[in-house]
Amino acid sequence: MARKRKAAKINVLLYGRDENYLDDLETIIRKCRFPQSPEHAVSAGKTTGQVNLSDFELVPMRVHDRDEMLEVLSRESISLAILEVEYLARQVPGTDSCDDLGLARDLLVRQPGCFIIFTSKDSRYVQDVYEVRHQAFIFKRSLGSRLPNAIARILPAAVSTAPASGHRLAVRSKGTIHLVEENEILYIEHHGREINLRLADGTSIAAYEHIEDILRRLDGCRFFQCHKSYAVNLDAVVSLHGQVFHMIGGASVPVSRSKAAEARNLVTP
Repeated sequence: MARKRKAAKINVLLYGRDENYLDDLETIIRKCRFPQSPEHAVSAGKTTGQVNLSDFELVPMRVHDRDEMLEVLSRESISLAILEVEYLARQVPGTDSCDDLGLARDLLVRQPGCFIIFTSKDSRYVQDVYEVRHQAFIFKRSLGSRLPNAIARILPAAVSTAPASGHRLAVRSKGTIHLVEENEILYIEHHGREINLRLADGTSIAAYEHIEDILRRLDGCRFFQCHKSYAVNLDAVVSLHGQVFHMIGGASVPVSRSKAAEARNLVTP
């Protein structure tokens, strides 16, 4: 009998001042179910087979103010945020016209890959929210019917920016989301606007991402950025000769002069 695959976790930040509102959001999120349909399918590569969005678990994380949000962001990677927009602060000209939008800006500065859904009971805020990048605006009276559909639409992209879960990394490439086992990644190479994951089976996956964004979602103890354009899986390093890592499979990866001492320390018993 095939063993059931453990669900990968997608952290969802819930922001609001009213506990009843947050209760409603959490109930809706926990009831979200996604069909195993072609438009929701993501590729898990040769070793793990086909995975659907139904394999991902949404994990709600409540916050009531900016300080609570910053504390969560300091220890968690947030893929999706559902933010209440209800409080306007117009006391000082030139400042944020909406405190809640200021909170959203702070979120995007710290985690620019996060996707945002704004909610409100007031139609006056429909224009205000366009000051901040977001994917959806939903009136509170329609949350039950519209929020699950918005999450289903956003989730494929959010999955591709989620941290590695269960030692798998989600990467979006040419409209397909690949779930790659961390130990299958030999090294990461960056050219122009594109990164390439070089895999142990000799294949590679290309994606339009920054190498730093990929590394934030990987095991920081296993992967080392040895050059502005390269990062290696230290478990796949055969030797370090001068300023070059020699990898399993025969590839050579350069080490920058500024990283040479740290590279030697990492591979020296």
